[in-house]
Amino acid sequence: MSARKLAMKVIELCAGKLEAGIKQFLVSSMSGDSRLANSKIDYHEVIYDVYRCAPQILSGVVPYLTGELLVITNPV
Repeated sequence: MSARKLAMKVIELCAGKLEAGIKQFLVSSMSGDSRLANSKIDYHEVIYDVYRCAPQILSGVVPYLTGELLVITNPV
């Protein structure tokens, strides 16, 4: 089993316990948090994988995704 599949299975089985940490990571990543600036993790891929195994976790992240999409589609 690949590391990604294993991580997704852990998230699926422990979604309730991991939800707050995953949301915090995603929101920090989307906001450009300087502590994560050097991270090699693409939060878009994380969102996709979380959506596949525990989509309920993303409910708190949707407003940030909407904001990001609006910026992309309506550049200043």
